[in-house]
Amino acid sequence: MQWACGSGDQCVPDFWRCDRERDCGDGSDEMGCEPRKCQGHEFLCRTHACLNYSLVCNGARDCADGSDEGGKCLLPCGRLCAQICYPSPDGPRCACRRGYRLSSNGISCADVNECQEQAPCSQTCVNTNGSYSCTCHPGYLLEPDAHKCKVTGSEPMLLVAIQSQLLLYGLRHLEEDVLTATDRNLIIFSVDYDLVEQKVFWMDLNAESIKWIAMKTKKKGTLVKGIKSDCIAVDWVGRNLYWTDGIAGELLAIGLNTTWRGHAEYTVVLDGGLDQPRSLVLQPLPGLMYWSEIGDRPQIERAGMDGSNRKIIIDKGLGWPTGIALDLLSWRIFWSDDKLHCIGSAHLDGTDMKVFQLSQIKSPFSVTVFEDEVYWSEMKTRTVQSVDKRTGKKRAVLLKRHGQPYGLKILHEALQPRAPNPCQGLHKGSCRCPLGDVLADEKNCIPLKDSAFVLLVAPTVITQVYLKKLPPASRGETLPEHRVFPLTNVDDLTAIDYSVRDKSLYFADRQDGYIRLLRIKDFGKLSWKRVVPVEGTVVSLALDWLSGNIYWVDGQNSDIRVATADGHYTLVLSSEGLQHPVSIALHPPTSKMCLADWGLASQRAGSKIECASMDGSRRKVLWKKAQMPVGLTFGDLGTRLYWADQAKGVVASIQLDGAKFRIIRGGLHGLTLFAAGEGMMVWTTTHNGSTKVWHSKLELMENWWFQVDQKIVDVKIYSKFTQQGSNGCSENNGGCGVEPASALWGTVWSMALNALGW
Repeated sequence: MQWACGSGDQCVPDFWRCDRERDCGDGSDEMGCEPRKCQGHEFLCRTHACLNYSLVCNGARDCADGSDEGGKCLLPCGRLCAQICYPSPDGPRCACRRGYRLSSNGISCADVNECQEQAPCSQTCVNTNGSYSCTCHPGYLLEPDAHKCKVTGSEPMLLVAIQSQLLLYGLRHLEEDVLTATDRNLIIFSVDYDLVEQKVFWMDLNAESIKWIAMKTKKKGTLVKGIKSDCIAVDWVGRNLYWTDGIAGELLAIGLNTTWRGHAEYTVVLDGGLDQPRSLVLQPLPGLMYWSEIGDRPQIERAGMDGSNRKIIIDKGLGWPTGIALDLLSWRIFWSDDKLHCIGSAHLDGTDMKVFQLSQIKSPFSVTVFEDEVYWSEMKTRTVQSVDKRTGKKRAVLLKRHGQPYGLKILHEALQPRAPNPCQGLHKGSCRCPLGDVLADEKNCIPLKDSAFVLLVAPTVITQVYLKKLPPASRGETLPEHRVFPLTNVDDLTAIDYSVRDKSLYFADRQDGYIRLLRIKDFGKLSWKRVVPVEGTVVSLALDWLSGNIYWVDGQNSDIRVATADGHYTLVLSSEGLQHPVSIALHPPTSKMCLADWGLASQRAGSKIECASMDGSRRKVLWKKAQMPVGLTFGDLGTRLYWADQAKGVVASIQLDGAKFRIIRGGLHGLTLFAAGEGMMVWTTTHNGSTKVWHSKLELMENWWFQVDQKIVDVKIYSKFTQQGSNGCSENNGGCGVEPASALWGTVWSMALNALGW
């Protein structure tokens, strides 16, 4: 990357070598270079100098050695040249006009693409036959030299954080203005601005806060406190402010108009596998963000501003990338590297990497780009400097102070073009929730404690894991963030169900002979009691969360039973034709009940899934081709049923009218349990005594898992959004003059007596 000058006391970037500009003090960088190739309109002297064809054979010695005169200069020009024929000492020759190159046949001319070979324009180059023209992006005007572009509008200002001051430096008139000065014990580490509301934001390192000042009124405010940040970045389109937390390994965001009320209202955008994120820059129009990491493997990454589609774009040639900046005129990303003492750049996809390793770049901290220059704050010399962003030349020192310069930004309206807010109107943005809340759907936030969760039931303990806390990409032996239900005197749990509205857990213990109820008012405040006596073994339990009635499968007697919420009334609801029922599911809003029957255990004959009304009437076989179905779950507002088949190792679903059967997943070896809900499915597998809990978005081919150290006997997914609705017994007592439970009982008893012929 560096070339040593002949004097031995100076180095220059290797791409400065032989660029026809003397950069070494002794000029050694231009010694021993290959001669310049003559253009199509030039004649090559024997001294390797190039001479315009019009000066050849004109009677004057224009080449230093006179090789342009004499010889066959007097021969008439009779060659059939495509453009120009001229006499030469070697006889007639062909030449081309400027902007063309003589072809290898020595006669025809081909266009020179100056845009590719010379890059003469500061912004856009348009090649034409024999020439080219430079154009500028909207908001810029072409200079009189027809090559450089300068921004229009207000004077561009360099916003600099110098120790405890915010300084504005005009790039045209070179005048300074102190925007604000904070306590001298505080350090302004990172800065950014929002032109929509004319505010400048800064991160206070010692105060662990992000503050702002209005540029016109000088009014100040605090956006957030109690945070550790290395870099901030303003999303002027989506109206958010992002920052990096290198210690926690997170990228976070908060609304620009948030008012500090003594508690955090920010959200974590990205927190997986970040190794000391340092600098951050946003590209709001396409919704992208870029950041640098300075951990064990320095790299620069890119992702959507919602944390999606994460990708490493540069992971080689980096030491300690302390700052990054985007130049959307050249579609390049620039970075400052404190370890390698350089300024680097590459295309936004990470290709075409270039590095300026100049002697004046000793300890760069922050970097920004504007027009044709790249600017950086230099820690060792306490200066702000600039160089040409393409060549690294034309170095200039803009500021030199006793205080330490840190964050840099160029302040100009061309850098923050107006655009519709994606989070308004058509809602094209992604929604995120403040810390402590999670998305209940695509738009609304709720506290984590009110969100969907899965219950993992072991023989002596029940573990609650929120679906939002399931790692999106995990394969490990550790249980995700969870809590344990405080059960006592439990020896052998077999089945559970839960009322989200009442925070009531119903569970059956093989050794107890009862279905018990645990009421959890607040975590840690609980009470439990025996509710329903049972004769056999409860192998599956389902709660009608509208009426409070409790349904269960009696594995010993092979029947379906139901009891009122207080346990005063119990009835065998269905037994005819059942051989080995194992699972029951309810959908109270539609009064539907489905059950899985494994048939005869000896030959698995008669295995089926059937559905009925919740009073036991209208029984109908839904599917006969299952072998060992488990985990019946309603979906699609009660119109579709999901289950897993232990024998076939598949997850399947079917509509309740018997149509549109489909296999969701296959090849699930060692499958034991299954549950679905809230767009997720969870299943367990057992192999050599080891139990794994798998999770995936419903109907996607994801395979994330974690290991548990106990046998799992039941698994269920719950959400208050899926336990909503009403049915005949939940509204106005179903039109009866008695309690809803008694009304149901009257119906059920009547059906039972009629079946017996009484």
